[in-house]
Amino acid sequence: MLILLVVTISIGFWQAAGRAEEKSAGETSGRHQTPSKTPKGMSDMFKGTVVEVIDAGRHIYVRINTGEQRVWVAVPSFNGKTGDKVLVPPGVPVADFQSKKLNRKFKMMYFVGGIRRIDKRTSE
Repeated sequence: MLILLVVTISIGFWQAAGRAEEKSAGETSGRHQTPSKTPKGMSDMFKGTVVEVIDAGRHIYVRINTGEQRVWVAVPSFNGKTGDKVLVPPGVPVADFQSKKLNRKFKMMYFVGGIRRIDKRTSE
């Protein structure tokens, strides 16, 4: 009985291993992975106009209009205001971010180290 069990397990193992080798790279390399929620342009630095600023204490939430979309960005400090042109580095995306202090949920928030204001003296 023990021998039959070992043989059955061995056959099952070799069959499974053979099927894995037969699969193409597309089938085994994550074809069914969840798509990225990162909006176009968030993997690179981008420019935009500040449309809203919310001071939540530990972070300041800044909504930026990139011309194609409006993006929420969280920074440790920001001394800008609505209408400022800004340059934003790539950020860490957090989907369904819940701000306990504001009792508000953001569909997507990008955490960055800082935002640089672009003024007339700074080349765009």
